[in-house]
Amino acid sequence: MNILVIGNGFDLAHGLPTRYTDFLEFVKTMRQLFDERGYNFVSIIDEAEISEQIKVFLRKQIHMKDVPYLDEWKDWLANNV
Repeated sequence: MNILVIGNGFDLAHGLPTRYTDFLEFVKTMRQLFDERGYNFVSIIDEAEISEQIKVFLRKQIHMKDVPYLDEWKDWLANNV
């Protein structure tokens, strides 16, 4: 399947973190979270170079008891170059 993404700048004009570099920072942060042995998730999120919107989302996720798609994210990140 081929996907073509065409942007018009609407998202960026409204301050949404939708640049490719935003995505890469999110991936970097998620990898750190999954690799963290001491489970110091909050400090990793706080120090990450990601938007505050994503930080709020991640903080909510780590406090949930059952987040089934986090395992999927871990697999996706492990299998993605």
